[in-house]
Amino acid sequence: MGRLTAAKIRSLSELGRYSDGDGLFLEINGRGAAGWILCVQSAGKRQDIGLGSAKSVSLKDARAAAYATRQKIAQGIDPVAKRKQERITVPTFREAAVSVHEEHRAA
Repeated sequence: MGRLTAAKIRSLSELGRYSDGDGLFLEINGRGAAGWILCVQSAGKRQDIGLGSAKSVSLKDARAAAYATRQKIAQGIDPVAKRKQERITVPTFREAAVSVHEEHRAA
């Protein structure tokens, strides 16, 4: 682990994925944006888990996040499913109207 350095990351500009080891990659896309990706295999399926933008997540933090994510997977926790469950869902107008109507039906 640890093939990338902070200086090397600053000098990268070509499109592609650059491996740091243990499934952690820095991906530079067509718009020039760079982001951290963790490639893991969980329950027989390959998953690419985004760990954040390279502008807001340092190499050290990306390595720590990758380690923590691999630990969760080893414990049987699916971090992608957990992240989806934690997202707050905004109801549609229809769902909100029905909910309000049900709450105030007695009045």
